[in-house]
Amino acid sequence: MTHAVWCAEFNFPMFLFCSRIRKRRGNCSSRVLGGIRVMNDQLRLDLDDDDPDAWRRPKFPERIFLGVRPDAAAAMLAEETARQLRAASGLRGELLRRQRLHVTLQHIGDYKRLKSKVLFAADLVGAAISMPPFEVVFDRAESFPAPPRRDRPRQYPAVLRGGSDALFELHRLLAEAMRKLGLRPSDMFVPHMTMIYGDKAIAPQPVAPLRWTVREFLLIHSERGLTKHNILGRWPLHG
Repeated sequence: MTHAVWCAEFNFPMFLFCSRIRKRRGNCSSRVLGGIRVMNDQLRLDLDDDDPDAWRRPKFPERIFLGVRPDAAAAMLAEETARQLRAASGLRGELLRRQRLHVTLQHIGDYKRLKSKVLFAADLVGAAISMPPFEVVFDRAESFPAPPRRDRPRQYPAVLRGGSDALFELHRLLAEAMRKLGLRPSDMFVPHMTMIYGDKAIAPQPVAPLRWTVREFLLIHSERGLTKHNILGRWPLHG
């Protein structure tokens, strides 16, 4: 059985919805955030009684970001590369699921409760971008530094590094649009795709090139602590 509640602001678990979101613009007509489906000018909350995670809340502030994902073939190769690196380096740690592999372009923010005005602004940012599809190549692996964690072992992100000039241009265009809409972009960009959170660092090394054509970018909602990514918006690249 599925419950549907029409709303504009998601304040779980009290189901307190207080204002309607303005009608969205651009070429993205349906988005999903967690159990919420955004359709036209309203947010729809779909909760499946058979899904044990449907009523769970993330353990940490929820993250919203813009990014790109590898296509199916590239994601499969990334997974195989991660398995080889883990075995060769003696790493302990779970591989990221293919559905969570991504390259972050811009971080929108972390929120205890998702805000409709932020989602609306992020939607306008995506709709403002126009550029053709482009190819990216990731051909190096390394570990990023691991910040200390209270009462828990450090986790070292093992990542693939690479990119392209067009990827940097997309990052720049998004930053420009974010500033115009009152969001705070980052000017620093280190293209990478996290594969494993390991118990130790790996040495920088070349890997088999991971190559795909970027045909769209996404607005992603990360339910941190639940290891779930939800696609809120997607914008195809045309050229």
